[in-house]
Order: sequence, then C-alpha cells, then structure tokens
Amino acid sequence: MKKIFMVAGFTVFFTFPIIADFFAVNSISGLQSSLNTAAGNGADDTILIMNGNYNVSTTVNFSSSENFSLTLTGQDSGSVILNANNLYQIFNFNSSGNNADLIFNNLVFTSGNSNDYGGGLYTETSSSDILVNRCVFRYCYAGNFGGGAGLVSNSGDI
Repeated sequence: MKKIFMVAGFTVFFTFPIIADFFAVNSISGLQSSLNTAAGNGADDTILIMNGNYNVSTTVNFSSSENFSLTLTGQDSGSVILNANNLYQIFNFNSSGNNADLIFNNLVFTSGNSNDYGGGLYTETSSSDILVNRCVFRYCYAGNFGGGAGLVSNSGDI
C-alpha cells in the first residue's frame, strides 16, 4: 500500500511601505532647501553632498519635530569641505521627534565660529541618537563649549 502525502503550501508576501526621500546637492543653497523640505516631508531623509569646497556665508539650519531620521553624507570622505571663514557656525540642527536620529558622514568642517556652542556643528535632540562618522573638524571655535562640535541628546546615544 502506497502512502501519498500531499503538502499544501502557500507563500504570503507582506509589504511594508518604506518612506524615505533622497536629495543630491552641490551648493549651500541647495542643501538648505533640501533641509527645509526634509523638516516636514514625513519621511526618513538622506542628503548626499557632492564633492567640493563650499563657502558657508550663513549658518545652515535644520529644525524638525517629525519622527524621522536625517542623514547627511559627503560624496567621498575628505572631499566635502564646508568653510565658514571664521564668520559663522556651519550647522545648527535641532530634532525634537522620537527616533529622529541625526547622522553625519564624510564631512570636513573648517573655520566655523559660534559665540555659543559648536562652531562647526551644533546639534540637539530630545530622544534620538546623534552619529558623527568620518568627519573632520578644523580650526572651529565656540564661546562656550564644543569648538568643533557641540552634541546634545536628552535621552539618545551620541
């Protein structure tokens, strides 16, 4: 007597929407415009800054209360140079959302100046992580603390 086993199988595919936006910029004004969009677009955002020397003629700002992360990445390590000529703070970033991590990769901050905190980079989060990876800080000054970078997170990792 032959025994026959039937195996019924089915595959269930689950799809989860991935909400993310990508920007590529080659100017400080393009960077600020992308940051303004990222602050309220309801998505995790990545901004790729193309290789070059960028003269920063005003502080680049980002402020968001969304629960989405922001990643700024230089195209190649050591090849994206942000120079404020000792006149301005280079980046001032604030994120008050949960899980709104701020990530900085492959950037060179040069000659940033702040009367307060973080001449090159000042970033503050409420409950999110801050990651600075393969970044260089040169000749930056701050009146209080963090000449190169002032990083503050109330409950996230730095």
